[in-house]
Amino acid sequence: MNEKIPRIAQNMSQAENLFGVPRDIQKLAKRAGCPAFRAQRINGAELLQWIDQNQDLIAAAHEERIAGQENAELKRQKLAAQVERLGITIEAEQMRLDVARGLLLPRATVRESWSAQWAVIEDEAKALLPRAEFVEFIWRVKSRILS
Repeated sequence: MNEKIPRIAQNMSQAENLFGVPRDIQKLAKRAGCPAFRAQRINGAELLQWIDQNQDLIAAAHEERIAGQENAELKRQKLAAQVERLGITIEAEQMRLDVARGLLLPRATVRESWSAQWAVIEDEAKALLPRAEFVEFIWRVKSRILS
């Protein structure tokens, strides 16, 4: 090690900057019993020596972390799909209950009722209005309803 670099870091953040050892590897080393850790202080030479001697442990932890991240992403995607399906199911069930309670009418009933009412409106307008005014009336009503 260079003599200008301190041998002891006061915390993991400083050790990361001084020795170039990521914090997650420092935490792994501390959990595994690395002798470089004394209270919050970290001996750089001992940490780097432990890392050199435990490459297999570090590689296994890295693989495990990546597998965990992939597993978490798969779980998140599965949950998102379930929520989406459930949301659609909840909306459909809510509509069915609203129809059963009489709060909503079935679409077929609404169409049938609207068609019958529209036929009455057309008949009355046709009987009361001259042909040109009747056509304009129907056109205006349809354009306002569809806009």
